[in-house]
Amino acid sequence: MQKIESLSNPKIKWAKKVIFAPKQGDKIHFAVIESKRVFQDLVRFKNDNFVCIFIIDTFLKDSTMYKILKPYSQITYIVSNKIFKTLSHLKTPEGIVAIVKPKVKKLVVDVKSNYCGLVDLQNPHNLGAIARSCLAFGIKGLFLIGNNPSIYHFECIRSSMGYIFELPVKSFRTFEEFAIFAKQNHLKLLATSNSFSASNLTDYKFKTGNCFLIGNEGNGLNKQIIVKCDKLLKINVAKVDSLNAAITASIIAFYFRSNHGNN
Repeated sequence: MQKIESLSNPKIKWAKKVIFAPKQGDKIHFAVIESKRVFQDLVRFKNDNFVCIFIIDTFLKDSTMYKILKPYSQITYIVSNKIFKTLSHLKTPEGIVAIVKPKVKKLVVDVKSNYCGLVDLQNPHNLGAIARSCLAFGIKGLFLIGNNPSIYHFECIRSSMGYIFELPVKSFRTFEEFAIFAKQNHLKLLATSNSFSASNLTDYKFKTGNCFLIGNEGNGLNKQIIVKCDKLLKINVAKVDSLNAAITASIIAFYFRSNHGNN
């Protein structure tokens, strides 16, 4: 492990560009990890294509982490607290920042499974939370349709606890492009809405081959998309008009898992 003692070190300058310039980071598909737990999981899942790792010296007092870091000693850099703060998004950093080029799983559609589609989502935290719930409840893949946050966004990775890279993801520029793909793969499209004309989620009986769609946090799914879906579903709620996008996705994913035996 090497020590870096200067803010002007080329490795520090490069890392700061990757960490704080999302567009650049997205373009070259680097992800930034600032969580001990996420770091450990990437190693455990063998999704550990790390480029470089920055730690503070007190971090090495954790014997478990020292053992995990040992195989990566050639790309691990020990920095001062002052330097470390310039590399972290967090007010109270955990003592590790890792830059990784993760292996994203390829999405292959199987009509015996269920899927989730996100249309023009805005919040990277919601994207991460949805991915985590989908993986937990057996949803086999995530479709990103239109303008969604990047799966490499710092907040997305953190809220998903790194599980965003364990769930197969496929992106589409437009809903029209996705609709053609869905038809070719025999997926039933389920629009989520609090509309009076929507059917209750608990009345929906098809077990598999579904893709439920979650729309923009502010406006939901637009009418042009809804009319092209096979079914309009709602979650019965009391005293509120709607639910958070991540909560909605989690409830639907859980419903399919608990009531329809999603594998």
